[in-house]
Amino acid sequence: MPRCGHSSYKGPSRSLTVIRHGRANLPHAGRPRAFFTVKAINMVRKLAIITAAGLVLGVFPLRASGALAAPEIRRPVAGSFVSAGPVVVSGLASSSSTIDVVDVRDGRVLATATAASGEARAPWSVTVPLGDGAWSIRAVERGEALVSDSVSFTADGVRPFAPRIDTPSENGASAAGTPARVTGAAADDRGVLAVQLDYWLLNQLVRRVNAECACGQAQVTFSDQFRPTAPGYYVVKATTYDRAGNRSDPTSRAFATFDFEAAPATPELTEVPPEILSPDTGTILGGSAPTTVKGSAPPGARVELIQTTAGSGEIDRSATTIADPRTGKWTISHRFGEGEHTISAQSVDSKGRVSPASAAVTFFVDATKPGLRIETASDDLPMTFLPGQPIELRGMAGDDLALLAVQLDYWYLDKLVLRQNAVCECSRRTQAVWVDRPALSMPGYYHVEVRAIDVAGNRSTTGVLTFIKAP
Repeated sequence: MPRCGHSSYKGPSRSLTVIRHGRANLPHAGRPRAFFTVKAINMVRKLAIITAAGLVLGVFPLRASGALAAPEIRRPVAGSFVSAGPVVVSGLASSSSTIDVVDVRDGRVLATATAASGEARAPWSVTVPLGDGAWSIRAVERGEALVSDSVSFTADGVRPFAPRIDTPSENGASAAGTPARVTGAAADDRGVLAVQLDYWLLNQLVRRVNAECACGQAQVTFSDQFRPTAPGYYVVKATTYDRAGNRSDPTSRAFATFDFEAAPATPELTEVPPEILSPDTGTILGGSAPTTVKGSAPPGARVELIQTTAGSGEIDRSATTIADPRTGKWTISHRFGEGEHTISAQSVDSKGRVSPASAAVTFFVDATKPGLRIETASDDLPMTFLPGQPIELRGMAGDDLALLAVQLDYWYLDKLVLRQNAVCECSRRTQAVWVDRPALSMPGYYHVEVRAIDVAGNRSTTGVLTFIKAP
């Protein structure tokens, strides 16, 4: 410590003012009644003496007896990811002390805990509600005002995307004992932790495993080799987990393994045609993904799709599958071009005999995006809504076939605070007026993204507008 004539210093962690009456070993010795701020640096037991202009005059070790150690944050770990929402923060502090968990950015007290009693260094724990984003917190022990080191981590409130399964093909079949290779892709904005695969047989979980993947990246591919122990109809469900422990919706894929040597002979076909169960006639489907056609046929028969558009009657040999030997259910995924399509199905038995064609189904594939116009947007400056003035946004939407909805996303301070569909007589119309009156409580600057959606699931180009809700 410098030699000072008077000091208001009372503890190892308090900020204080020192009034010098004599000379001291400091850069400004010689000026009478100079004012300095003395701050304790916790853990290392030092005092920093700083002028009002911010100049550090010196750092001196403390030798005060019985000095208390600063509190610690043990959980969450610095640099980790946690799931947004209620987050458990815990650590060590002085026995029976009161701990404030503080947001480093603005000094807000997020939660308060009391350390256990009976030990010099006692555990404490508290649940803190944290939203999505980066956080930096520290623990402050009341009384002695001891402060922990700051801990920075990320709270992740966004679930991963549902994974995509590429193989095996839907309702694909293989001989019993032949390994089934499951492959696909998964994605998450902040990195994929794992892809879990659950294998089910007759509604019983027979295997759970994490797939092989170069996890840790935002986009990964995964694979697993599964050797069925018994013939039957299997379903594999893939679930993506991110680094915060959030999990996606599962993606399912059905496949079958059969003991062909022990299986009974395929039933002979008579005059019973197969049946197409979906899509229904008149359905409008999106063109961004293959169309899934489902139906039933004699068990074990090969099913072929016949495209009868414009009377061609062409059989697409790539659109074939084997009906389930037990249930006769079948599924074919096929990419149809944009426009109207009429299809039927026929089945072929083990001797090559062909059944009559099924009843035809006509549907439409729509790959055209709908259009959108925002009428309340301002070209130069954001609109301003005064206190008590209702917020109302409006515009027009159109589609060559039929609209479904107009969706609006409201962003505030870079966070999505509201997503809702506008009031719109959109259903099955080609043009419609839309109006949205959001209930927003916080004053400030809002960024809005608007999209029109048609019945096929196609989305328009995103329209953007901004406005200010005055306080």
